[in-house]
Amino acid sequence: MFNVLDDRTFVRKLSSLAGATLLLASCGGGSGDATNSSTETSQSSDAADTSLTAGRSYVKRSSSIPSTPTTTGTSTTPTASTPVTWTRCAAEVWPTPATPPLCSFTGTRQVRYGANGAFNYKTSTTSIACDNATFGDPAPNMPKYCEYSSETTTSSSPAPTSPTVAGLYTDAVFSPTSFWYTPIPANAPLHANSANYVSEFLRQKNAYYKTVNINTTSYSSPVYIADSTTPTVQVGFWDCQNKGYNEPGLTAQWTAVPIPAHAVPADGTDSEMTIYQPSTNTIWEFWVTRKVNGQWQACWGGQMKNTSTSAGIWTNPYGTTATGLPFIGGQVTAEELNRGEIRHAIGISLVDLEGHWAFSWPANRSDGYNPQGAANRIPEGTRFRLNPNINVDALNIHPVAKTIAKAAQKYGFVVWDKAGAISIRVQNSKSYTALGKADPYPALFNGTASYAVLDGFPWDQLQFLPMNYGKP
Repeated sequence: MFNVLDDRTFVRKLSSLAGATLLLASCGGGSGDATNSSTETSQSSDAADTSLTAGRSYVKRSSSIPSTPTTTGTSTTPTASTPVTWTRCAAEVWPTPATPPLCSFTGTRQVRYGANGAFNYKTSTTSIACDNATFGDPAPNMPKYCEYSSETTTSSSPAPTSPTVAGLYTDAVFSPTSFWYTPIPANAPLHANSANYVSEFLRQKNAYYKTVNINTTSYSSPVYIADSTTPTVQVGFWDCQNKGYNEPGLTAQWTAVPIPAHAVPADGTDSEMTIYQPSTNTIWEFWVTRKVNGQWQACWGGQMKNTSTSAGIWTNPYGTTATGLPFIGGQVTAEELNRGEIRHAIGISLVDLEGHWAFSWPANRSDGYNPQGAANRIPEGTRFRLNPNINVDALNIHPVAKTIAKAAQKYGFVVWDKAGAISIRVQNSKSYTALGKADPYPALFNGTASYAVLDGFPWDQLQFLPMNYGKP
């Protein structure tokens, strides 16, 4: 399970509320046992019972380079009228060396620098340094490379073109037809019980700390990018839930994992960690991750191959969330918030859910618990959106909340986990700090606590979609 109480500030706030009791999860994040499930408030990506919710999840996509290069910042696109080809000549090195990698070629050519369809362009003669200092950073947190054009030019100062909004790898992790990226039509049918589900959502928000939190440092997964030269290691299985047996199907997926040297798991009892290697189009995810005597170990997770053609759903029972939906599909990144646009559905965790026997596609399992058969409990996997007729720009809410609200109108939310309070996840700040960068969220939140960023969000204007909405 993933604990929604992401930062110590939030915990201190909650502990001051009358009658509030926070029960932190133990190692296993949830045993799958009915009694345990009824009391814990950790964010539940429960890997405890493989028959119900054996995993946790996360994924990412290989390079998707458009046929016509885009521009970012003041960079320019090639202007040739005939098709050009691109030859890779150098790759970014981290940490940045004293002498950066050099892209060399003959004549004067356009060179592009970036990854996953996001490139900056420059024109140079015979060579150019392949690094952020030369080109700027068109794809933050991604391993970038340089390629030179097949065509030569007589000018080293091409005419500028209008800048475009940079693409991010999270715009296209999975297949373009994945539900993650499919806008919900304005006239989409609503669930027959939509009004009651909205009331249930508001009940939970009021009952559990009167907030919707944003997890930043714990109970959200960091994502580490491995390049093609990253050494591989074997990740061992450790039985954190005392099952008493090994998991050969899982360990077979972890025989050669390219874990960067700087990688560290998330804080919190779930200690999630995700590795993405664009060169092999592969994602590895780990739950309850640790390093013992120099060897990585984890209690659950999986390996997802061919992610760029994947629907964005883990094969049951692998992956980390309780529903088999990968983190990288539904987490929000600092780059997306900085851009002011999220181009995918957003994962959300609720507290009181329908029993595990009832779940809606795209979920393929559930750790829901409703022993008394309470009415109007929302099944895991349920999709819902913010009323598309609302003028978000006119709302008096935090700028980050506006960015989330606009994505909630276009792509919606999907219930992917159980938690101690309603919450969404941003990409864990360790993704940045482990690289020596600053935690981006304090600046993005402008000093607002993570539990207060979504204050004023019009949660009463939610619209729930039918069971199995969008299922192929």
